[in-house]
Amino acid sequence: MARRWGALPAGTVVRSARGAGSRDPERHANVLTAVLVDTSVRVDVSRQGDEERVETGGGASSVPAVLLETNVDDVSPETVAYVVDRALAAGADDVWATPIVMKKGRPAQQLSVLCRPELAERMRTLLVVETGSLGVRQRMLDKFELDRHEDVVVVDGHRIGIKVGPHGAKPEHDDVSAAARSLDRPLRDVAHAAMAAWATHR
Repeated sequence: MARRWGALPAGTVVRSARGAGSRDPERHANVLTAVLVDTSVRVDVSRQGDEERVETGGGASSVPAVLLETNVDDVSPETVAYVVDRALAAGADDVWATPIVMKKGRPAQQLSVLCRPELAERMRTLLVVETGSLGVRQRMLDKFELDRHEDVVVVDGHRIGIKVGPHGAKPEHDDVSAAARSLDRPLRDVAHAAMAAWATHR
């Protein structure tokens, strides 16, 4: 019904409706769709013992997203890693590289970027400038996001975020690695300690 559209704000779709007008234009359907989105976010802070827990909430159902892909066979692994980091820092929802085989048996990488529609042009520019690629595939899709929130626990004086979804929880890797380096403890031990602290006080 439309050739282009904007992105819904993050939140929960509460209600949607569609109606047709009395006019009947020849070039387009005289139909309007309205969507009501609840964008409210709650923030709860509580203290239990020597651990501070911070919980943020908010929900979203299906949100529009853009998937960008390009194939490169003459780019170093260091450059691929650099592009992944740059895209994430620029606001991409996710970035990944997949080993592929191109024509004449050449080993290559497929770089994929998932982002909000308003970031698509920036991500396309990043891909072609940094890799030298001559083309980028782009397609719109619906991204279904489950409700999630973040708790924060403190392990030996270091704050570690815990990403919590409806089917599990996971410590934030960057927080765990920073604490492990500072404490001179194995990464796995710090991750287990963070999850144990979260499970005890959730």
